Amino acid sequence: MASETEVTVAVSRYLVAMGFEIVSIALPGAGSGVVFHSEDEDYPSIVPDIIARLPDHEFIVIESKPKYDNNDIFKLKSLICGAYDKSIKTLLEVDKGRIRIAIAYPFSSSVVLKTSEADVDVIFTVDESQMVRVSKDESKIFLDRSL
Repeated sequence: MASETEVTVAVSRYLVAMGFEIVSIALPGAGSGVVFHSEDEDYPSIVPDIIARLPDHEFIVIESKPKYDNNDIFKLKSLICGAYDKSIKTLLEVDKGRIRIAIAYPFSSSVVLKTSEADVDVIFTVDESQMVRVSKDESKIFLDRSL
């Protein structure tokens, strides 16, 4: 199964091939990436694994993980709940309505089943050969795009 780093790198390469610009990438343990700070002290700072921009200035914020964890979904959903609006506006120069959230995991049948109902816009899976699949695309971001 692909590691978290392999998933992050494969998805970022896929996004570039699909016409996205990578704004930020935070590889596990690298200590890099864009940090969103909350205006509400009940919410921690968030460092997404990938932030990518489409030419129309719509963004996709992605968390890559080695296995499914509902806390990752909660973290992404909290980014667009309002507590991070000022940070989003400052760092990305857009409002939260221009942001889509996504998760990325190594491919396995159990991950596909667990994530199929996840409340995110996009779900990516990455297989052993680093092939990226979009298994959910609620916002139709990838509908008219192909490699």
